[in-house]
Amino acid sequence: MPGVSSACLAMLSYAAGSGVMRGRGQPIFARDMRGRAFSCPVTWMRKEAWMSQLENLNRAMGYVEEHLDGTLDMEKLSRIAGCSQYQLQRMFPYLAGVTLSEYVRRRAMTSAAYDLVSTDAKVVDVALRYGYDSPTSFSRAFRSVHGASPSEARLPGTKLKLHPRLAFTLSVKGEEAMDYKIIEQPSFRVVGIPSDNGKWDVEGAGAKTCRA
Repeated sequence: MPGVSSACLAMLSYAAGSGVMRGRGQPIFARDMRGRAFSCPVTWMRKEAWMSQLENLNRAMGYVEEHLDGTLDMEKLSRIAGCSQYQLQRMFPYLAGVTLSEYVRRRAMTSAAYDLVSTDAKVVDVALRYGYDSPTSFSRAFRSVHGASPSEARLPGTKLKLHPRLAFTLSVKGEEAMDYKIIEQPSFRVVGIPSDNGKWDVEGAGAKTCRA
């Protein structure tokens, strides 16, 4: 398919559940910033091709960051990612656990929340900055992500959701053997230290406080 990388097609094929590709290669795993992983067995693909595709996806995420103001061009984003728009829309939820449009919205509202709590900008100005024609539509989108209105975001004690930018990396899983043994231990206590992220509740971080 012209203009579409073979790695992109392989990822899409695997994500669509079209069957396991078999070959001599080791599985390659990609992880996003939230730790979600997917694996695609390497067959006719070289590792360099997979790395190139993930680099394309990371460049695409960079393009998203530069266009959180509502000027995102899906056609250009797809070209950067090395896929067609249809393929990118199909592949992205499998890789990130969320649709592309929802990811963009969450990132925009995360950035908007930072602007609100770190500057004295008016809500209407922040709304316009992120491509919203009215404070009402902006407030609706903001509340759907943070559970609070833009005005409430500035109040002490208000918790806001922090949705980090996604980053994709590669790790190759080998066939190394591991020695292990099973032992029985007496009961023991696990003690954890609670942490405070201030106004930000880091979404998807997976960090939980463990108390004795």
